[in-house]
Amino acid sequence: MVEPSLGFNSTDIGKTDSGKGFYDYSGSDVAVSPMVTVINEPINRSTDIDLLQRNSLPIITSPNTPTSQSTVETARLQYFQTRNKDKGFSDKTINLLSLSVDNRSSRTVSSAIRVWEHWCDSQHVDPVTCPINKICEFFSNMLTFGKSYNTIAGYRSAISEIHERIDNFSIGTHPDILKAMQAIRIDKPPTSKSDDAIDIIPSLEFIVSLGDNSTMSIRELTCKTAFLLALISACRLSDLHRINAFDYTKTRSSISFNCVAPKEYNIAVAHSASTTKSRLKKIFVGVYPDERHLCPYEAVTSLLSRTSLWRVSADQKRALFLITKEPHSPASVDTIAGWIKSILKISSSGSTAKDMRVLAAFFAQNAGAGLETVLALGNWSSNSVYHRFYQRGIKLMLERNQVSSLILSEARVGHDSLDEVINDSLQ
Repeated sequence: MVEPSLGFNSTDIGKTDSGKGFYDYSGSDVAVSPMVTVINEPINRSTDIDLLQRNSLPIITSPNTPTSQSTVETARLQYFQTRNKDKGFSDKTINLLSLSVDNRSSRTVSSAIRVWEHWCDSQHVDPVTCPINKICEFFSNMLTFGKSYNTIAGYRSAISEIHERIDNFSIGTHPDILKAMQAIRIDKPPTSKSDDAIDIIPSLEFIVSLGDNSTMSIRELTCKTAFLLALISACRLSDLHRINAFDYTKTRSSISFNCVAPKEYNIAVAHSASTTKSRLKKIFVGVYPDERHLCPYEAVTSLLSRTSLWRVSADQKRALFLITKEPHSPASVDTIAGWIKSILKISSSGSTAKDMRVLAAFFAQNAGAGLETVLALGNWSSNSVYHRFYQRGIKLMLERNQVSSLILSEARVGHDSLDEVINDSLQ
């Protein structure tokens, strides 16, 4: 049995596993930046500007440009407003359109924009109108600084949002940029995760060791509930954040919530306002009678009961997960990710909270669930999307089904039958 050893008294704000990038988009098409490839790796830019300074690149900032964190977070919105103002939109219209900018990824994009701005200042070029060779040079410098392909791809997407088109191409689709990114991918390819599934038994044993839901701390109960829901629902972290706890259906053996405006719905709306994709996604939580301490139904029920006095405002009533310190506001995606990782790291220190979605699909498929069930569980748009981005354990599945033997045996049967046909025709 694993002894409780996590730092559950630490702060709620989990910044180590945000799992968010430029691609967690949920707005309309007015804010979609032109992108080439999808990146599924968290991007950390906390020291990028320091990196530029250490490499003797002079950073020139305007005296009117504040350097506070709030300014960094709004860089993306500032460019968005300026671009639309230049198009002739009124302030009222711009304020309306700005609602389409995804706040959850704005900080990451804004941070990348600031790094790009500082580099352009050091080169005395305009970050919005500079020639294509300067952008490629920036990528080359970032590669020299040791940045990964995924990080540089993130810079490319941020630049695409603010830079003017060149040769009638957006930056993300310009032929020279495509060639540069291809070269960077060859020089420093993105790391790929192992096909082997994570053994999460240590994490499950830890949850059991916490004891009853009524006696553990509310923080421990919150971490436990977030982990179990992620495991049994194959939800994205943003889905857990969007669960509507005010309106749910409960029976003696299950409880179901609505996830409001999940990511796949927002993507569909961005492509077409007339999409038939539902704005609500059902999240089903059933009982697990084999081990009550691992039962997600009991964990959710207990969490709602023990946090009932915290649920005063409309936002607090809607959110399933609240931070455990006053003012008990709805937990952010980053915070929920931190809670999940605090338990997952007991089994795999290198895994992230986003891996739970993959694990849920793997365990369901490995237990014999059909492909239709797995696709419905994760709300994947198609079989190809699931196979490309999420399916793990393919090697294990092929070994278990003895595919090599099956194919050879079938081939031999077919060969014997063919010989019989030939012999019969010769007689």
